[in-house]
Amino acid sequence: MNELLKEKQTEQAKLRLNELVKQGLLEDVETAFTEDGIVYYSERCILYWLIENNNCDNLVEIKNRIEAEYGALAYFAILSHTEFGDCLSLMLVTKYEEEWERDLEDLKAGYCFTWTENLDCPECSEFGSIGFKPRMGGLARVW
Repeated sequence: MNELLKEKQTEQAKLRLNELVKQGLLEDVETAFTEDGIVYYSERCILYWLIENNNCDNLVEIKNRIEAEYGALAYFAILSHTEFGDCLSLMLVTKYEEEWERDLEDLKAGYCFTWTENLDCPECSEFGSIGFKPRMGGLARVW
């Protein structure tokens, strides 16, 4: 990935996390990303680090694959258990800078662009928008 683009994506991710903190996301999530590049994920309103050897190696592999394949940067994720499978929704900063302003406005309105990986049925994985609500310092997917 182009280093200049990655730097810009990182700054954009920090802006988005700052907005999510204003909405109720635990401030430690923003701090961990800003200082150490750590991405968190929410599962049933509990926050976890999305790092290897944290019982989520498969989730880290998905994050790394999507970032490499699409030139995106994940800054937060939500793991949801649904009737159509367990789904990991990666909140992303894409490589398309012309979309970033709109993406930030969408985030302020409670929805965002994600890659959602269906862990039980990978062929049903896709890009799209999800709705979210702050819950107990994390985020919960609402649609």
